[in-house]
Amino acid sequence: MFKYLNLSHTRLRSLEWLQKNTVISRLDLRQTKLNFYDEDSKYLKHLKIQQAIHGDSFKLCCSKYAGSGVPAYNCFAPSDAISSCEHLIGDVIKRSLLWMIVTVGLVGNVILVVVNLSYKRAELSQSDKAYVTNLGVSDFLRSVYAVLILESDVYHGDYYVIYESQWRESSLCTAAGFLLTLSCETSTMFVLLITLDRYLIFKNPLRPCKIPLVGLVASVFAVWVIGLVLAILPVLYPEWEIYSSNGMCLGIPVNMKRSTGWTYSFVVFIVFNFLQLIFIIAGQIAIFKSIALSSDSQINSPTNRIREITVAKNLSLVVLSNFFCWFPVCVVGLMSASGHMFSPDTHGWLAICVIPLNSAVNPVLYTLPAVYQKWLNFYHGKLIAPREINNRNAGK
Repeated sequence: MFKYLNLSHTRLRSLEWLQKNTVISRLDLRQTKLNFYDEDSKYLKHLKIQQAIHGDSFKLCCSKYAGSGVPAYNCFAPSDAISSCEHLIGDVIKRSLLWMIVTVGLVGNVILVVVNLSYKRAELSQSDKAYVTNLGVSDFLRSVYAVLILESDVYHGDYYVIYESQWRESSLCTAAGFLLTLSCETSTMFVLLITLDRYLIFKNPLRPCKIPLVGLVASVFAVWVIGLVLAILPVLYPEWEIYSSNGMCLGIPVNMKRSTGWTYSFVVFIVFNFLQLIFIIAGQIAIFKSIALSSDSQINSPTNRIREITVAKNLSLVVLSNFFCWFPVCVVGLMSASGHMFSPDTHGWLAICVIPLNSAVNPVLYTLPAVYQKWLNFYHGKLIAPREINNRNAGK
């Protein structure tokens, strides 16, 4: 029997050296090299902990992993922000919400992209249509990421805790993290380009400056290249432990342990996105000021102006939805970097709802106003047409 077995801050990689049915009063496994794979579970189940066990993984407190020899009330390990002993997404409410968000995101973004590529292909030379279509593709990738996470949750079922380490270090988790990073970064950059495009349109109402086709193609290509580079670097350097830091394969550094890749993750997800948000909100303010000034002045070609203002208002909803998604993430990330600790639920809600929700809201905000406007035009057209016929008949 061991009264107090302190193995913390050692290079211990396995517990196989401990004999079966060893009784330990207190066991400390913090800051060790244990990977907490299934073989570690096998050795833990042979131990009998009388008072307390300390560790770095929530798996230590799960009976399916550690067995009945480690009662949950005697276990002291940090809880996971998202996962539980039974499921990758431990909260039923979060799991149900994510399913609904993914469904809306997949359907909405597919409709947006298909409609623009099939029925509005001729309009893709217009900067607003091109950027919104690419934004739809980017948001679709985020929905695919969420599908991979949900499928893994269903696949592992109630035994997720046993395979938690294998899942985090699997190629599928890496692919999911890659898709999320690519989607998040390209989405923010496309929103920035949308804001810049609208600003150039309204900067000079009499002679609006539009992005030429060459500049349009180059900007879209540049965004995807930058996004691919930012997303693939953590894949090329797995020792950074960015995508494998949690079960959601999420690299956002909120309550994330300071691993080798923490700095990279912080710079990409927090600093880079926060700077873009500043430019986006400044651009939106400038756009609304320009619209107000142009409405006060007497400008010819009112039809084109009305069209530009309508497009600007619809796109501003998309821009603001991205802002309200990423601004809380950036604030929480900056506060975490300064030492402030948030509850695990904060990270959980950000990962489950806020970030995927943005990809589902974007197509709804952009498509619904356009559909509503077309319906109004059709409805008023049906009302006006009979009146014109009656007036003509009355004139005869």
